[in-house]
Amino acid sequence: SKTNPGVHIPKDFGPHTNNFGSEWTYLTGNFKSQTNSIIHSTINLCEEKHLKFSFFIAVFYDTIGKNHVVNFGLTVISQKFHYNQTDISPHGEISNVKKGQLWKSTFSGEIITFSVSQINPTQTLGSIGTQYLLQINDKSSNISISLLGMDQAGVLYHGIHGFFQGPSNCSGYEYFSLPHLLSAGTIIYQKQVYSVSGILWLDRQYGNAPSFNGWYWYGLQIDDVSMSVYTFHTENNTILQDLTAVNILSIHKPTTKTLKGSNVKIKIRSTWKSPQTSIFYPTSVEIHIPHFGTITTEPFIKNQEFVSNLHGWPLYYEGFVHIKLSNIGYKAKQTFRKKFLLQHQGNNEINGYGFQELTDFNKNNLI
Repeated sequence: SKTNPGVHIPKDFGPHTNNFGSEWTYLTGNFKSQTNSIIHSTINLCEEKHLKFSFFIAVFYDTIGKNHVVNFGLTVISQKFHYNQTDISPHGEISNVKKGQLWKSTFSGEIITFSVSQINPTQTLGSIGTQYLLQINDKSSNISISLLGMDQAGVLYHGIHGFFQGPSNCSGYEYFSLPHLLSAGTIIYQKQVYSVSGILWLDRQYGNAPSFNGWYWYGLQIDDVSMSVYTFHTENNTILQDLTAVNILSIHKPTTKTLKGSNVKIKIRSTWKSPQTSIFYPTSVEIHIPHFGTITTEPFIKNQEFVSNLHGWPLYYEGFVHIKLSNIGYKAKQTFRKKFLLQHQGNNEINGYGFQELTDFNKNNLI
């Protein structure tokens, strides 16, 4: 393992399969189709409907099993449509950071193919203004995504310059994000090509993470501010406060700001029971961050569960949420732009949106 824990840019965009137990590449985003435009259909030309999309793709590499697993999910908010798929391969990814090829799948099953590349290799990875191209193709559903994103805020580091310590000295992982990639492109869905625009969030994580019963992860965005809030919990839903983290990055202040996570409280507002798996998920919560405020989450649609077809793969929830910030404290006022705060002066709540990843919730053991 590294003698100097922490993220090293641009090197750590590349693979770490010889040094760590597991490795993740994760992207999520929410997008709107353009209105009053004409799009091409494989059948004919038609007027484009105004649709809201959210999606995620997570690529996991296990050095023990020597397998790559890719999970992909797409939700069409306005149609309450949700789709997910899994692919697995004993092969790896093609990665050449120096040439701008960050990740490219080589899955033998070829159900899902994906790639993330740097448009101009002379630009600095992780720097504001750098452009990235994401391409996803799911052959089982004929869903395709092609997005060009420009980094607006740079790197969000988790933990101490990207190193998040686990409960023991032998556990921990490096973790960084590009949370604000202003993006535009196309989504092919139900044989129609939609021109879309929105925000991409990219996560990169690798290390020897300890085993937990479950976790809650939130990627939240209000105005030009991106926040990550995540925690781990035991089987009886006890939050592990020492492993709770809050990290903030904004376009106007592109330096990671970390808030103390040990005093953060997460209160369950409501749960949703999956009709497919009978698992309960805490889909709506209140996140109380001292001196910052209270963030309330509410899913745009209830069913955004990810159900893998792989035996033994965990079931979890990947969902697009609406958020409200209330009880605004001085740390929030220090975070947001003065112009934005003036526009919302007198308001009790500020609206935003986000994405949440949740594992199962023990209904008999409330937090």
